[in-house]
Amino acid sequence: MLDKRILTIKSPKDAIHYGISYLSEGRKTQGLILDFSITDNLVVNHLEDFTSSSGFLKDRQIRKFAEDSRRDFRIATPSLNQKVAKLSGGNQQKVLLGAWMGIKPRLLIVDEPTRGVDVGAKSEIYNLLRDLADQGVGILMISSDLPEILGMSDRILVMQNGALVGTVPGNEVSEENIMALAAGTI
Repeated sequence: MLDKRILTIKSPKDAIHYGISYLSEGRKTQGLILDFSITDNLVVNHLEDFTSSSGFLKDRQIRKFAEDSRRDFRIATPSLNQKVAKLSGGNQQKVLLGAWMGIKPRLLIVDEPTRGVDVGAKSEIYNLLRDLADQGVGILMISSDLPEILGMSDRILVMQNGALVGTVPGNEVSEENIMALAAGTI
């Protein structure tokens, strides 16, 4: 259920239609097309937004979106035509985040959002996620990094073997509560 509507999602295209985006754990294998440019990666999952009714790409709109994304997500690159494979892990993750924000999601699912990025990029990604939450985007974070979860969450749901075993509201969040739920002692 999203926005008080029950959704039927049978494909990634359905999820995008409903405003749900998924930032996968494996950015290099599931999220990005490494041999494509930064610009191409930013628009590929919502290319129809940049296509005229006659099927031609709107190059000016694509360039503007890419430039805005570079600024908004602080992607460090000398050129938006650079292949995304040549970026650092943190900048790759910011490209992926920018790409998914292009669909204007209501819900952003982030799976291990800072895996394989340096400490500086982690901080930037956390700030970007907080900004998105402040703008009304729902963020569902999946992470095995307990300090990351504790530092970023308003509410924590603990799952074990695919089943929900408990929910901890933000004012009760502690490492002990989370670990007790995960261990099944609560």
